[in-house]
Amino acid sequence: MIKGLARIVLFAIFITACGAANAEDQALDLKGTWTGRVIRHVTQQGFVPFYSGVKLVIEEQNITQYKGYLVNGTGRDETSVQFTGAIDLNNEYLYLRHASGEVCIGQITKGNRLLLLVAGSDKNTLTVFEFRKAAVP
Repeated sequence: MIKGLARIVLFAIFITACGAANAEDQALDLKGTWTGRVIRHVTQQGFVPFYSGVKLVIEEQNITQYKGYLVNGTGRDETSVQFTGAIDLNNEYLYLRHASGEVCIGQITKGNRLLLLVAGSDKNTLTVFEFRKAAVP
């Protein structure tokens, strides 16, 4: 009887430990709208403000893979760029690949903040995107 009870307790501990490990392995939910600003680095002038009003919308996510679009600018002249991407298993880093082939790499600085970097086609520029996830109504 005591052996049976000990087995039940060990089984419960095993199930709890496996559940905790699986919870840690789950990818961060990026779905939603992220808003932010962009800073462009020009080597001869240092970091200079480029523009604000940038929106990153992640429409679909399948564990670590996701896709959506990036909107540059505000008002009528908004341009939308489609992308796909992935998050690392530690929920620390991510990458985006635009439909044009341009690649951004980034870091998840907090659960609701992203920092993306992309080297422009001009070798003297680096664009830094800073995003914050919009609150869910």
